[in-house]
Amino acid sequence: MNNRKRIEFWNELNKPSNEIDLMKFEKYIPKYLYRYRKVDSNSLSALLNNRLYFSTSNYYDDPFDTLFCIDKTKLKKEIIAVLTNPNAQEEFNHFQEKTNIKYNFDIEYALKNKDKIFKWIDDTIKDIQDNFKNGIYSICFSESDLNQDLWLKYADNYAGFVIEYGVDSIRSSYNNTYTKDDTLINNCKNYLYPIVYNNKPFYANDLFKCIIYRVLKMDYLIKDWNRFLFDRRRVCLVKDKFHSNDKEWRLFVDNMPSYINVVPKAVIIGLKTSDSDKALLYEICRKNKIDLYQTYISDDYKLKKKCLIKNNNWYNYIWCELNLKK
Repeated sequence: MNNRKRIEFWNELNKPSNEIDLMKFEKYIPKYLYRYRKVDSNSLSALLNNRLYFSTSNYYDDPFDTLFCIDKTKLKKEIIAVLTNPNAQEEFNHFQEKTNIKYNFDIEYALKNKDKIFKWIDDTIKDIQDNFKNGIYSICFSESDLNQDLWLKYADNYAGFVIEYGVDSIRSSYNNTYTKDDTLINNCKNYLYPIVYNNKPFYANDLFKCIIYRVLKMDYLIKDWNRFLFDRRRVCLVKDKFHSNDKEWRLFVDNMPSYINVVPKAVIIGLKTSDSDKALLYEICRKNKIDLYQTYISDDYKLKKKCLIKNNNWYNYIWCELNLKK
């Protein structure tokens, strides 16, 4: 999916939740997605057991990833507008009578002490930023299996490997693991989203207000709960254009998960993967009937891959080697 379509996808998420239609983007979703891994006990165990583990973004390497951004200037202007409304106190008193919720709140006192309110808002935003990343569970993928930047960053400087997954297999496993009657899951096609690359941050002011409503036990003011959930997603879906070559996708889940079981389509070995690590990958792929490829530098100096095992047939290794030399 090119970045123009990613932006269109993002704009679709900006609509009221009952108007969002993600099915029109189905034809742009890739058939396969890739995970870049270093060779260690965790990655080998996950590969051996056909597991994809969810994690929170506080473990990701980019401090800007899933950063909860607020347009503080706009927010404070809105607060001042409320406090300086001549009918503010009367409207607030009426609100308390209507909802039967009692808060000792004096508009005139609040206006005189607005700096304290702003300080509380700043502290609350900081608390949300510190805790938000711990509550979003996702798995990261890329559209590309031969991305040199990703091989450097996430596959141990070409000493690791890449795992190829079929999107249909990911979705099937997700549906078998989590509830099928969740309308948001159905509408979002199993929570699989493309990252949008934009130099402008996503200001989650509306989401911030919803969080404050929940803190104050005023959930009834959240008119669209799906919108609330979509906005939580959108915080995680914007990255700087600097990362655009990553062509990233993410799979989300709301409840506290661990993993889903997905059998990989293939494993791709790095240029600098050691012989001992290759032997481990060979054995896992042979045992689990996973196709195996080896990266190499082509005659035109590009990163490419060749087949070592196909359909669990080791004879294909010889066939590919012979054809590569032609």
